[in-house]
Amino acid sequence: MAITDYTDYKWDAASTVLTVDGIQPTAYASGDIFTLTFTNDLVTISMDIFGHGITIIHHDGSATFQLNLTALDEVYLTILKNYDPADTHVIDVMTPVEHVHIDSAYLPKLPPVGVGSDAPSRQLEFNTPKAIAEPAAA
Repeated sequence: MAITDYTDYKWDAASTVLTVDGIQPTAYASGDIFTLTFTNDLVTISMDIFGHGITIIHHDGSATFQLNLTALDEVYLTILKNYDPADTHVIDVMTPVEHVHIDSAYLPKLPPVGVGSDAPSRQLEFNTPKAIAEPAAA
């Protein structure tokens, strides 16, 4: 059966607004602006030998948030100047479809530093005990 009715979806990465501690980056590295990876499944199934299943609900919202910037960006330079692994950072992202909010993100180590033939990129990998991803407000 042919699809005769369709929606013309549009995605514009430039519609994404991201802030770290209230500062909006302006010089992203090539590729993804960021990735948010949750640490654990929120539901797992445990089976016994007879096939009886038990659903286990996990309340673990921990995640890793990787932000890809160039070394010239104000967010990176501010973190580099004042770096303390015990500092917490607030991250807020609004994409065309999601709102991601992290109240306490930790940067346990500075990213690798290097210089090559391309613009120098820095991948800041934050860890958080709780990340919230929800639909963007309509």
